[in-house]
Amino acid sequence: MQLTYDIEKRKKFYYKLGLILSIIGFSIFHIYDFFYYPEITLKTAIRTVFIVYCIILLILINYIPKRYIHVFDFLIFIPCCLIISFQCLISDGFANYNFAGIVMIIFITSILIEVKPLRFSVMLIISCGLHFFILSFHPDFTVKGFLAHLLYISLSAIIGFLLNYLVNQMRQREIQNLKEKEVLLKEIHHRVKNNLQLINSLLNLQAGSISDSETKTALIDSQNRVKSMALIHQLLYQSDLNTRVEISKYLEELMESLNHSYGFRDKHIQYVIRAEAIEFDIDKAIPLGLITNELATNAIKYAFNDSTGGKIEISLNKTSENQYTLQVKDNGTGIPKKFNHEKSNSLGINLVKLLAKQLEGNVEFESNGGTTIKISFLIM
Repeated sequence: MQLTYDIEKRKKFYYKLGLILSIIGFSIFHIYDFFYYPEITLKTAIRTVFIVYCIILLILINYIPKRYIHVFDFLIFIPCCLIISFQCLISDGFANYNFAGIVMIIFITSILIEVKPLRFSVMLIISCGLHFFILSFHPDFTVKGFLAHLLYISLSAIIGFLLNYLVNQMRQREIQNLKEKEVLLKEIHHRVKNNLQLINSLLNLQAGSISDSETKTALIDSQNRVKSMALIHQLLYQSDLNTRVEISKYLEELMESLNHSYGFRDKHIQYVIRAEAIEFDIDKAIPLGLITNELATNAIKYAFNDSTGGKIEISLNKTSENQYTLQVKDNGTGIPKKFNHEKSNSLGINLVKLLAKQLEGNVEFESNGGTTIKISFLIM
C-alpha cells in the first residue's frame, strides 16, 4: 500500500466532465439560437467549430498517456477564453450568459490552481491578450464586453479556489485514512513476524532437548521453514509498500539465515543469487520462499561431500508476460540414477511440488555435473 494520489487521473476526470458539460451547454444554446436566427452568422459558425473541437478533445483524452495530460491545460483553457471573449464582445458584455463556457473555465481553473498556480496566472494574461486581440478587429468595441470577460474569469477563479479547498479537504482525509491503514498493516506484519519467531524459539528449545540426530535435523528444517515465512513479514514491515516483497533482497537474507543454521560457508560452500528487480505480493512470496528454502537446504545437506567446495546458484527471471522461472543449481554429486521425484516420499520434494502447484507452476529436475531444479510458474 502506497500513499499516492493520482493527480493526472483526477485531471482527466475533470477535463472529461468539463468538456461534456460544455458540449451539452453550447449545443443547447446553439440550437436555441439557430432556431430563432436560422441564418448562418459568424457567431454560430464559431460556436459550431468550438463544439466540434470539444468533441475531438473528449475523444483524444481517452488515449493520451497520463504523463502528457498537462498539454490539455492550454488546449482547453485558451480556446475557452477565446470563445468567451468573443461572446462577451459580440453580445455587448452582460447580455450573454454563456453557461457552458463558464462551467468549463471553472473546472479547468480548479485543476490549474491546485497543480500549477503560476500556470493559471500565465493563462489569465494570455486570455486577456486574446480579448484585446479580438477587440482590435471588432468594430463595435464596448467596455462592458471587456468587463464581462474579466468578471467571468474572476468568478471562475473564485469558484475554482473554493472547489480546490473542498477537494483538498477530502484528499487530506483520504491520505489520513491511508496512513492509518498503513500503520495498522505494519503492526499486523510485525505481530505475525513476532509470533513466527516465537514458534521458531520453541522449536529451537525442543531441538536442544532431543538427542536423536534425525529428529533434531527435522526440527531444524522446520525452524528454517518458519524463518523463511517470518523473514517475509519482516521485509513487509520494513518496506514502504507493505504488500509486496523485493525478491532479490529476500533471497539474500534467506541464504544468510540458512548459513546461520547450517554453517555452509564453514564447509566452503558459496552461493550466487541472480534475481531480477521483481516484487511479489505475500501470497506468491511465501510459497516461493519456502520452495527456495527447501531446495537450498537439500543442496547444502546432500549435494556436497565434506571435502568438496561447492557452489549454489539461485536465479529468478521473468521469461515472458506473467511467466517466471526460479532455478536452483548446484555443482554437487547430482541426483541418484534411481531417484524418481514423481514417486519420492521425501517431505522436502513433496512440499516443493505442492507449493509449485499453488503457484500454478511445474517442477523440472536435471542432473548434469550437479543438480538443477527449475520451477516455472504463472502470476497474473
